[in-house]
Amino acid sequence: MRGDVRQETETWLSALGDVLAAAAPSVPAIHCAAADPRFQTPDPVNLQVLDHLPSLAAGAPPKIRGLIERFAALAPSLAWRQTYGVGQADAEFLSRYGWAELVGSKGILHEPGVSAGLLLLGPDCHYPAHRHPALEYYVPLSGTARWFDTDLGWRDIPPLQTIVHRSGIDHAMRTFAEPLLAYFHWSGAGVSDQARFSSAD
Repeated sequence: MRGDVRQETETWLSALGDVLAAAAPSVPAIHCAAADPRFQTPDPVNLQVLDHLPSLAAGAPPKIRGLIERFAALAPSLAWRQTYGVGQADAEFLSRYGWAELVGSKGILHEPGVSAGLLLLGPDCHYPAHRHPALEYYVPLSGTARWFDTDLGWRDIPPLQTIVHRSGIDHAMRTFAEPLLAYFHWSGAGVSDQARFSSAD
């Protein structure tokens, strides 16, 4: 990662931390200092879902639209991943799904024991019900999507609202006309365990 990209990434992470602290104080936020010693540079990996980056700012609240526009410029320099591969999920879902770890064992900020980052889903995407052991927090940053868990059922959640999934609960997401960008924070036992699909939704 070039020095200028690193500086912009650190600045963006700090700004994201400020947004989360104000909008979702119960959610563990990112704290990134200038020249943070935890900073590491995973090789960029791009996925098809990044085709939806130009649409993200339109679905963000006005007060964070600039933050999302800056993210769209930085996103191709991140390592985007998918939990599932061909044979585990259908090709249509995989073309509209990806996540990038910002803090964690493979994130931009190295911090074992947690996994925090960004989930990106394209429009008209159903992320089927799944579960894993970690305690999960989500904060949508762009796009109103429908979120499901077996405690509360399906709910439409706008940006900057907090979603909590207790350990092991079945949960799912569904987008419609606009893509979804959401901050996630996973912690607790099994934080590195792979999610498994279920049939709850």
